Amino acid sequence: MGQLLAPGRVSVVLLGRLPQSYRSAVVAVLTRMLIDERSNAAFAEKRLALDPQLDQAMRERIEVLAGTAVPRTVVVLDEAQLFLAPGQRSPARDLFTRVC
Repeated sequence: MGQLLAPGRVSVVLLGRLPQSYRSAVVAVLTRMLIDERSNAAFAEKRLALDPQLDQAMRERIEVLAGTAVPRTVVVLDEAQLFLAPGQRSPARDLFTRVC
């Protein structure tokens, strides 16, 4: 995920040539990875800010984790109606809705 997302950089993933079921799978996997990695980074940032009992070694490990984490990210999904159509449940829809 770190190679796909970097601060100050726009990344475009072109999926137009894939069948819709594959596109949904790719969107679901990338979204799940983004949610997990940002969740871990946010936890590390909060722990650094709020846990006064961290020893120096643990603080340094958490700072490395927070410093190398996926940056806060804006996700734009072209043709979102294909993934977010009402009444159609899919992992991609559920995860993308969670991100929004």
